[in-house]
Amino acid sequence: MCLKVILRSPYIGSQRLTRARYQQMIGRAGRAGFDTHGESILIVRPSEMPFVTQDILLAPIEHVRSQLAQDGLQGLQQLILSLISLDLCGKERLTLCQTLGRSTLLGLQVKTCVCVISQYNKLVHASFFHSQNSHQSAEPLLELVDQSLGSLLTLSLITVDNGEVQVSKLGRAALKGNIDLDRSTRLYDDLRFAQTGQILTTKLHLMYLITPYNLVGTIRLLPNPYLEVCQLFIESFHRLFFFYLLFF
Repeated sequence: MCLKVILRSPYIGSQRLTRARYQQMIGRAGRAGFDTHGESILIVRPSEMPFVTQDILLAPIEHVRSQLAQDGLQGLQQLILSLISLDLCGKERLTLCQTLGRSTLLGLQVKTCVCVISQYNKLVHASFFHSQNSHQSAEPLLELVDQSLGSLLTLSLITVDNGEVQVSKLGRAALKGNIDLDRSTRLYDDLRFAQTGQILTTKLHLMYLITPYNLVGTIRLLPNPYLEVCQLFIESFHRLFFFYLLFF
């Protein structure tokens, strides 16, 4: 049996396809164990042929690298929080490091991550784990684990008692809500602050609850229309409008 995959453009949005992305997208054509062979068709314009040839067809195969140590260790922090919450690795940093070392791609590639570790040593502030265990953190993977635990501790997502690591209530809420860990503490503080002026009998509270953080700086209230709307509401709602004015 032969399956066929047709790609109508060498772009994903505005980004060019890479060889790795192309191979991933055509993976449905000729699955091992199911098909004898497969076909893939990529539709391109004449002006796109040079980069398609060089960047996709003739490009070398990219190395597979773990993403846990990328983006400020966010992936590693998320994984560590999940492992501790599910009690899959014990409660101590050493057992956690051993679990990651034998069960993740990062653990297999840790010897090649020295340059990455050096980069994050400059970006991540000295943490509780890093400062307390610096004499023991000679191993690259343990260094990354210490930095991740230190960041989680700073964000109040974990607690430490006699060397045992526990997930805090905020950490469990962030996991269940699939919330960006770096913004979880800010979100919690904002929601607590909102309780002082939030009135749920109207839909205005949705302005505060659903506005993404990355769009807050782009929102500008027009003073005159805002004042006219405020005057239409009864006195009990004035505090709510004043709260939104402070927020935006």
